[in-house]
Parts: sequence; C-alpha cells; structure tokens
Amino acid sequence: MPTQASLFASPWFKPFARWFNHPYFWQLNRERAASAVAVGMFCGLMPGPTQMLTALLVAYVVRTHLPLALLTTLYTNPLTYVPLYYCAYQIGAGLMDGQWGQEMPALPDFTVGHLGAELWQWLTQFGKPLLLGVPVLGTILAIIGYILVWNGWQWFTSRHTNTSGQK
Repeated sequence: MPTQASLFASPWFKPFARWFNHPYFWQLNRERAASAVAVGMFCGLMPGPTQMLTALLVAYVVRTHLPLALLTTLYTNPLTYVPLYYCAYQIGAGLMDGQWGQEMPALPDFTVGHLGAELWQWLTQFGKPLLLGVPVLGTILAIIGYILVWNGWQWFTSRHTNTSGQK
C-alpha cells in the first residue's frame, strides 16, 4: 500500500493534495471507520462507475477515512448487483403501493417500430420503485454497516485489552 506522502508526491494525485491531504481522511479510529463503512455501503448502490466518485465526495463532506470508504463500495460487483437491485426494487414497490413481493415487470416484446416507446414504458414501471428502493436500501445497509463496525471495534478492543491485561 502506498503511504499518504508517496501518494500525494505522485504527479497524478499531487493536484488533489490541497483537498485530501488532511489527517482526518487518513487516520483510522472507531468513529471514522464506522462512518467510512456507512458511506461506502450507501454509495456502493450508485450506478456502476459513479460509486467510488460518489463515495469520495460524501467522505470528503463528512470528513471520514477515504480509503475505507472507497474500498467498502466494492461489495457491489457484477455478482451482487442483480440481487441488490432486485431487493431495492421490492422495497421501493412495497413502499409505493404497500404490496410486498411483487414480480419485476417483464421485458416487453420488442418490435422494430415501437422499441423506444416500449422500453421507455418498461423503464418508467421499473424505475419508480427502484429510484425509491435504492436510497432506502442504501440507508439500511449504511446503518447496519455502521453498527457492525462500531460494535465490532468496541468488542475487539475490549477483548484485546482483557487478553493483554491477563498476560
């Protein structure tokens, strides 16, 4: 892993040093670890290439550990996208009309002359529950991640303190 100093000595990252070369972005403690995981969990549900950029911006605003926030977004990948977005769709559909466990709208039978209209109609049916469900699921995952890291850090340090005190 590169050090903070070597990272900002690089010509690629040197222009960003004035914004990101602050101790609170790089020092890891219980509070920053928990908030960085929460940021990464929430931003990990953003569409494909925007996850890390969104996590970087949110981590900058809340002044949390940058590497951990960026790393945590990687829980979403080609294998997990479909189940996560299906879950987000179910949450959004359930919140919109109170019916849980709905099936996603089937893809339309695309015809050459009506491809655009049919695709747009499908996206509007699918999109509204997804636009509601993604931030709700992201918030749920962020809260769970925060609580797990906060309590896990406390458990680990208390256990390590008790173990080292008994030696």
